[in-house]
Amino acid sequence: MKYITTPIYYINAKPHLGHAYTTIAADVLARYWRGRGQKVFFLTGTDEHGLKVERAAAKEGLAPKVFADKMAAQFLEAWKKLDINCDFFIRTTDKAHEKYVTEFASKLYRQGDIYKDIYRGLYCVGCEAYIQDDDLVDGKCLLHNQVPQKIKEDVYFFRLSKYQEHLKKIIETDIFRIEPKERKNEVLGFINQEGGLKDVAISRSSSKVKWGIPLPWDKEHVFYVWFDALLNYLSALKIAQISCWPPDIQLMAKEILRFHALLWPAILSAGEESLPKKLFVHGYFTIEGKKMSKTLGNVVDPLEIAKKYGNGPLRYFLLREFPFGEDGDYAEKNLIRRYNSELADDLGNLLQRTIVMINRFKIKVTARQREFRHNGIIEEKIENLDFQGALVEINRAVKGANAYIDKEKPWKLVDSARKSKEIGLETEEKKRFEEIFAHLISILHQVAYYLEPFMPREVLEIQRQLKSLKPEPIFPKIK
Repeated sequence: MKYITTPIYYINAKPHLGHAYTTIAADVLARYWRGRGQKVFFLTGTDEHGLKVERAAAKEGLAPKVFADKMAAQFLEAWKKLDINCDFFIRTTDKAHEKYVTEFASKLYRQGDIYKDIYRGLYCVGCEAYIQDDDLVDGKCLLHNQVPQKIKEDVYFFRLSKYQEHLKKIIETDIFRIEPKERKNEVLGFINQEGGLKDVAISRSSSKVKWGIPLPWDKEHVFYVWFDALLNYLSALKIAQISCWPPDIQLMAKEILRFHALLWPAILSAGEESLPKKLFVHGYFTIEGKKMSKTLGNVVDPLEIAKKYGNGPLRYFLLREFPFGEDGDYAEKNLIRRYNSELADDLGNLLQRTIVMINRFKIKVTARQREFRHNGIIEEKIENLDFQGALVEINRAVKGANAYIDKEKPWKLVDSARKSKEIGLETEEKKRFEEIFAHLISILHQVAYYLEPFMPREVLEIQRQLKSLKPEPIFPKIK
């Protein structure tokens, strides 16, 4: 069974384009493997504890759990509307998850991997994280552009430093694989920095943060949200009663790289659990060249975009516009441009003109002609998360088929046969004519097969039209 995860998303705000990007990528991968006959367990969910949720709930005059219920429902509905088909949706307020966290942490505490001490330093509420001076620019958090809190309090620490050499070895040798390579090197840079890895605070005083899972051995503390959240990948399997550990791939944005590439494997190693096979880290989004933020008012709602242009075009564009793993820029004008050129002019046109000619010339489509050839290049690219490369290959096949029609001009073969009054099956023109359309039908079925993970709803319509031979516009041109 293939086990695929996204990070669970923090619910202080509704789903945005960045959330959708990671989750759509995971859904594409899950659909691809299901289409290849593999069993898949695709996990996503919501991260619901911590100070930000506590404050967001208070701002709306709601109890934290009521607020969490409301926001989790928004995420579930968003994924449903975007054709994201996860196998399990985990919430960190699930009682079974909370029980698992306390049991796992208790084991680490008993064996001495968790201890109490005083934390003196900085805390960014936006990150829900303890941060260092080198994480700041002009005294502010680089990600949230806000001055962090200076805190001094008793907290519990996890002995991350104890696992430094172990982490270095498993990352360098790819026992714990981190991709792309730039992210692997970045993590090794954290490990090799002067002073090495420092132990990580994993609790907050319940007088400072009330909304969290209490430590079973000290009720005056709650678990730091990141310790709690990371364990969802294990607790979900217990709740779902599925046995497929470890994950084949964990997808995430690079802003949470340190937690997943250092704290997470160290916690697993301390708990004597197997490590995920691969961590794949994608880049940041900018919106028309600017950072996406509430302050700038440029946070993109993926449901609004999907409502305007369709689920498939949004999913297609996000994975087609720039390489998965690199930073990229979103601009609606680019979505429209790519929609019109690649979906309307290329794919839509190929489907329409092929079916119209089949009907016009009364071509008999056989079951054999509906068979398609597997494309190893496309499959390799999808399996290696080169979604852009896979879509480039698919689009190349579509463009090639359109060029093939323009070159062969099948209508001229019919005209030639009619003029010579040799329209019978034995004529060379007729034979060539059938070869042309056998090739086109095969290409369209191949394109539909490989596009299905990216655009499931639209591909269903393509397949319906190929079967019924009744053409209707799927991608009407955007003016």
